[in-house]
Amino acid sequence: MLRRLLMFHAIAALPLAGAPAAAGSGVALQVTGLPADPSKIVWERLPLLPSERITVFRGVENVSAFNHHPTIAWHDGRFFAAWSSGDRDEDAPGQRILYATSVDGRTWPTAVSLADAVPDHGYTPGGFWIRDGDIYALASLRSSRGATRESEYELLAYRWDKAKAAFVQPVRVARNFFSNDGPRRTAGGQWLMLGKSQAPAARVAARVARGGVDSLDAWTFGTLPGATIAHDTFWCALADGRLVAIEAAGRPPERRLVAMFSGDSGATWSDPLPSNFPDADSRLHGLQLSNGYHVLLNNPNPSRYRIPLSLALSRDGLQYDRIANVRIEQTNKKYSGHAKAPGYQYARGMEHDGRLWTIYSVNKEDIEISTITLHEIERLAKSEETYPTHDLGPEVIVDNRDSRFASHRPWPTSREAPGYHGLDYAYLPADTAGWAKWSVVAPEAGAYRLYLRWTTIGFSQKSPMEDIAPLEIRHPGGIDRTTVDQTRYGGTWVCLGVHPLQAGETIEVKITAGGDGITVADAIKLVRIASDPAR
Repeated sequence: MLRRLLMFHAIAALPLAGAPAAAGSGVALQVTGLPADPSKIVWERLPLLPSERITVFRGVENVSAFNHHPTIAWHDGRFFAAWSSGDRDEDAPGQRILYATSVDGRTWPTAVSLADAVPDHGYTPGGFWIRDGDIYALASLRSSRGATRESEYELLAYRWDKAKAAFVQPVRVARNFFSNDGPRRTAGGQWLMLGKSQAPAARVAARVARGGVDSLDAWTFGTLPGATIAHDTFWCALADGRLVAIEAAGRPPERRLVAMFSGDSGATWSDPLPSNFPDADSRLHGLQLSNGYHVLLNNPNPSRYRIPLSLALSRDGLQYDRIANVRIEQTNKKYSGHAKAPGYQYARGMEHDGRLWTIYSVNKEDIEISTITLHEIERLAKSEETYPTHDLGPEVIVDNRDSRFASHRPWPTSREAPGYHGLDYAYLPADTAGWAKWSVVAPEAGAYRLYLRWTTIGFSQKSPMEDIAPLEIRHPGGIDRTTVDQTRYGGTWVCLGVHPLQAGETIEVKITAGGDGITVADAIKLVRIASDPAR
């Protein structure tokens, strides 16, 4: 994934999430009761939208362990989904595009290749384009990570052949352009897509492509102002005829959405206007539904944690006064790989048959869909309590200094890495086998969230921490086995799930070391969220 750069220098002065937005700030998150400081928001407390969950594709170790950048469309009686896929790593040589189709959107046959591996290059989906009765799958070809020489971006279009039930040989749509989404028509009649290009001074630059009317490759290009990179800018039309392009700027935890406006169908754009809407540095997407509501899909946790995947609602496409979670439960990757991360990522949405269909990658390994009825979205819009303001129930913390912490061999302690709870943290070096466990007792009956905390040492592939640390959770209902990625999200409380407990019942969390990274045993936390254990 390309490294993000600041879109403009004023990002440090942006207002915070629950604070009123300044006049003319463009986009704003204005939810009653939401803390002004995003670091104080307990994201698990947002409403959870009822949804149907569908598996499109499951990655296979060393064959298709990396799957990401999904996109979805409906055309001529069937759903289309496409995503990038690789043996192990993101942006590695040979990254290809897979696609699948479905009549009902719930059963997805075996995926097939759209764009096969090319030496020193990789493909990334560029969305779907429905034009003159045909549907095209777009594919951006670029140099892969570690390529011996860097080549120009190339955007290709594969047309669906209904008789063959397959996408056929591509045509070139544009050079030096990497599309974020497929083109959509503006009120002026031209097609518009946003993306990025290879720029000598800054590696990439945000670009605007307008045209596509006379032929597939008839485009004029411009540049979005105030930005050296468009990570994944999307655009939508507003009721007053203007277009708004929304992206995020800054580095987490200060990263916030920005908005740029066009009054001439995308030919020119205003400078970015800051907002108070937090973002975790992941792809975001928005669209207007048939009931008039604008929805914005993103990972709003500014700690760079791609959980939750949330949906925000707005009547005008700018002021978002409702927000709820689409996915919130903890998920952890199964396989190691460059730039792999836990979470629900790079969501794209579309409306069909009274539902919002949201496609996303899970841990950059699996491709899934959540469908939400428009009725549920309208219920959210009319709800009175969007963020509970009552106090949570009792919480209990057990850290590595407590009597309820144990290990089968001595774990050294340290204060070197930041982000730990209490006086210090315990750890085992790489390639050192061992386990440690915490036991926590529920002080009273209720439904409890269980959290785990570890330290921050580096981030992602630069971290010496263990990226797949086995975890075992013993609770009255049984035993759950999972993993945690300690290369990311250190210094925060990571939710492991919700458990119903009676007073005096115990949960035990056991972490196992022995991989090729440092394993940290710091603290767990139990927080009651409801007095009724059944909730």
